Amino acid sequence: MTTSALFLVLSAGLMHAIWNLLTKRASHPVPALFAALAFGALLGIPPFVYLILQNPIDVSGWGWIVLTGFLHALYYGLLSHAYQRGGDLSVVYPIARGTSPLLVMIAAMVSLNEIPSPLGVVGIVLVVTGLFAINLSQVSVEGLRAMLLSMRNGPVVLAFLTGLTTATYSLVDKVALTRTGMNPWTYLLGCYLVTSVWLSPMTFRFLKSNREFIASHRPPLILIGILSPLAYGLILVAFTTASKVSYIVASRECSILFATLLGTFVLKEADFRRRLTGAIIITFGIGLLAVAR
Repeated sequence: MTTSALFLVLSAGLMHAIWNLLTKRASHPVPALFAALAFGALLGIPPFVYLILQNPIDVSGWGWIVLTGFLHALYYGLLSHAYQRGGDLSVVYPIARGTSPLLVMIAAMVSLNEIPSPLGVVGIVLVVTGLFAINLSQVSVEGLRAMLLSMRNGPVVLAFLTGLTTATYSLVDKVALTRTGMNPWTYLLGCYLVTSVWLSPMTFRFLKSNREFIASHRPPLILIGILSPLAYGLILVAFTTASKVSYIVASRECSILFATLLGTFVLKEADFRRRLTGAIIITFGIGLLAVAR
């Protein structure tokens, strides 16, 4: 992976962990995230109009934007419902982020003919292993059994589906940017506008009867609305580099390092030692991905 791509991915990872923390802390994570995205989309309208006036989007470009906007709406819906149904940040987040690298690697090999080097494969395996180790209560058959049984829980299932959606839109966005040559920021702003449209019925229905929610959550909503698109914008820029999509998506999971610390020290979540061990494994994986070619 190139140095510039790695820097973009690490920055995006920190931003991603922060807006997830803010979403989890909200009294109603689903409407909080939806309202924040709507706010971010409104902020993005002026620069989006300016960009498309400079370089108009053709029909195929709009098709990709509508598709990724729908996938992102599905992603945000699954993730926020996982939090609202009681899922911890340190449980939902690792699963949601940890399933996508392996899925992207397999799909990229099939659809994009991206063959990871042996070092890249080891890095991806370490990242995924570390993410799942965070959820393993003990290194034993019973611990593995308990982890597998926990996967039947609602928040965990939603987290897995979130990871599947992440893998899907990552591949779609890589193909879209490669085929259209579209400015990644134009693509990003268009994506979030479409996403907010998909989510608007649910957002307005809740906010219409809960206007005080906005007043009590204004600062975090503003921050989520800015950080969420900005974090993914950095990933889209990374997609335009020579780095392989499977490496970028896997390295992006560095956000679990930040989320683990935030979950422990800010949300006071337990099992810090176990989760820190998983985070260290992820760090080694990211290090391998950084030097993989």
